[in-house]
Amino acid sequence: MGAYALSDLVLEESGLLTVTVLGLVLGNSRLASLEELKRFKEAVTIILVSSVFIVLTASVSLRSLAEFGMADLAFVLVLLFVIRPISVWVGTIGAHLSWKERLLVGWIAPRGIVAVAVSGLFARSLMEHGAPDGERLAVLSFAVVVVTVFAHGFTLGPFARWLGLSSRMGPGLLIVGASRFSVALATKLKTLEVPTLTVDRNWGKLRLSRSAGLETYYGEVLSEEVENALPLENYSVLLAVTDNDDYNALVTTNFGPLMGRGEVYQFAPPEEQSEKEKFRRVVTLGGRPFLSPEHGYNDLEGKIREGWFIKASELTDTYGWAEFQEALPEAAVMLMLIGPSKKLRLLNSAVSEAPAAGSIILSLVPSEYAAEREKAS
Repeated sequence: MGAYALSDLVLEESGLLTVTVLGLVLGNSRLASLEELKRFKEAVTIILVSSVFIVLTASVSLRSLAEFGMADLAFVLVLLFVIRPISVWVGTIGAHLSWKERLLVGWIAPRGIVAVAVSGLFARSLMEHGAPDGERLAVLSFAVVVVTVFAHGFTLGPFARWLGLSSRMGPGLLIVGASRFSVALATKLKTLEVPTLTVDRNWGKLRLSRSAGLETYYGEVLSEEVENALPLENYSVLLAVTDNDDYNALVTTNFGPLMGRGEVYQFAPPEEQSEKEKFRRVVTLGGRPFLSPEHGYNDLEGKIREGWFIKASELTDTYGWAEFQEALPEAAVMLMLIGPSKKLRLLNSAVSEAPAAGSIILSLVPSEYAAEREKAS
């Protein structure tokens, strides 16, 4: 706002260009606090844009609205269904967008807040200079705002779904930390057609995942570049299972606001921590605990090395929760519950209520279990 005002003092109407250049410079600067600036900018934008609509509405009289006729309505409809789609179609040439994407953008964009603000300014100037239709410009701008807010607000979701472009959190699992255990878990989920992505900053650790044909991403997940590049819309749950508890806590803390505090998990804190420390960590740092404290990184890696494997058990009307518990070996570790709707729930304690039929339970079981089941059959 300071740059805008100073620029206008030097050259009238140059403030908009100045702040646009300022945004380009800041956006391409290597600033450590760029994310904080973006959040601050979003808050300021909401306040300023809201004030623009208030000022615009205040400049429209009821008498002018009463004169709104069919010609004005036709102008608004032509703008929405002809001018906007054509301008977007031409403006996105070479942008490698599909015709569906261009159609969606043509319906909801450009939003035109700058045009609305400028039209309100021009309307006052035209009226001051005696232009007969100067007041109509403010009315038309007001009509465009109202119609687009209602039309786009009620139709955007259904229209995007109809085009197949709606984006929502999928039932996938984002795993941070490549290891033998994470490879075994991702491999089992792949057989169940649950998407997984393993992220690690160590290229060598990702070798096992790549060899197993799993989806991997190499990079520092805490960096802004990697965070923006990850397809988070495909994954609903994050599991941080590196050998560093503090790093796991940082990852879950960082992704908690993006994916939901209840959808980020890490290894449970050690039992030697006091209850006060555990409570403070759960509330302020880290994610939800995965498994119990005795089943940490070294324990799970050791079990996989000894031949333990991950078993998927599907509950049915005849094979329910009670039968599953009876058949499960005493030493087995229940890892995850996949509901009938494919919702993922990682486990950290005993299951409070019996899962419904159609649920799938993943368990880490000893290698002897397979031999026993084969012998029994």
